[in-house]
Amino acid sequence: MPRLPRRVAARLALMLPAVALLLLAACGDDEEPPPAPPTAPPPLATATPAAPAVRSDVSGTDAVLRHIRVLTVEIGVRSSTSDGERRAAEYLAGEFRSAGYTVEIQRFPVEIEVESTSVESETFGAQAFMMRGSPQGEASGRLVFAGLGDAAAITAVDVTGAIVLLDRGIVTFSAKVANAERAGAAGVVVVNNEPGPFRASLGQLVTRIPSVSVALEQREALVAIAEAGGTLTIVAREGVMRGESQNVVARASDAPCRLYIGAHYDSVQRGPGANDNASGTAFIVELARAHRTDGLCAVAFGSEEIGLLGSLAFLERNDVSAALAMLNFDMQGLITEPVIIGDADLVATLAEILREAGDFPIRPGDFPPFTSSDHVAFADAGVPAVTITSGDDVAIHSPRDDFDHIDAQAIAIMFAIADALLQGLLSPEASGADIERALVPAA
Repeated sequence: MPRLPRRVAARLALMLPAVALLLLAACGDDEEPPPAPPTAPPPLATATPAAPAVRSDVSGTDAVLRHIRVLTVEIGVRSSTSDGERRAAEYLAGEFRSAGYTVEIQRFPVEIEVESTSVESETFGAQAFMMRGSPQGEASGRLVFAGLGDAAAITAVDVTGAIVLLDRGIVTFSAKVANAERAGAAGVVVVNNEPGPFRASLGQLVTRIPSVSVALEQREALVAIAEAGGTLTIVAREGVMRGESQNVVARASDAPCRLYIGAHYDSVQRGPGANDNASGTAFIVELARAHRTDGLCAVAFGSEEIGLLGSLAFLERNDVSAALAMLNFDMQGLITEPVIIGDADLVATLAEILREAGDFPIRPGDFPPFTSSDHVAFADAGVPAVTITSGDDVAIHSPRDDFDHIDAQAIAIMFAIADALLQGLLSPEASGADIERALVPAA
């Protein structure tokens, strides 16, 4: 396996600039900052093959699927501070111990303002955001599309008792909602007119019906529901979450942690989080089992879904100054556009490993707007860090992200990629090479 370039060693002498978490700012009527321009990074592998090769000697995919089943079927929802999250932490601690690791469950308090807002039907579910000024609550009804929500568009269709689907633009949010409420609507959903989600304000409008905003990426599915005469439920909730969460920290030995592998094991409240992120959690358990080496540490993070709280709590409590790299695994169970996201030098290092290892369908990339993962917290702490993901998935954060949603072939392909990366990082020339020699080759 190849050595890592000296640029990784040189990178340790530098501190990364702070990487700000992507926070959604509340916007006024029809005001939204423009999204960052898309990037077009060079390919990481030679080409995306129609049927990417998976090494026949890679083991662990059956065990990965078993872990996902336990986390999503036997335990189920693992939202922050819940009993399910605690049970999952205990299960993972047991699995790491069985792999020969010293394990600590590090608990931390949670007190945070949270919003649990969604739009859901029998076949669809998506995260939404309450418009500022909207009342909390639930509303259900047939879904009716009424264009931009001007008075003429609203009166042209029967919206009595309905959830009204509207496009963003031209008409202010307050006018859209007022027009719908006057016509007897039960609730309003406004779709963005550019990629990604957004927040909106109703200004001085006083309304009794819930109104929410959703990302442009949800428009096609919502319009199809409306055209089919389907129903939709708006769930609009916000409040303060208080409780205790925990990280599961596994160390191969007493040696300082030189390479971290991590994944968040919590889910949202609305679903069991099979792809997001029982899949990545299962990966780090089996990668740790297969590659136990002095200096390798694995961390399963709690409370990622409400703001990367687990990784931030871990970094407050633990010294990571000896770390040379961190690999985070988030969503491995459904291949749409596999990418590696994060530190440019580390991405280049991983690209070199994969070019030597085989033809894998993965490239450098970015998260969709307003999303992130736990590698960002490590990057802020000065550790070269990346997230590896099989791509976006419209079913996440909904009840549809269950065990049956997982693609076993995707698991096999992504686990082969992960295994190749660990092989390259830990064994550049011969088995048993320690992490420091692997990451920092001799001059």
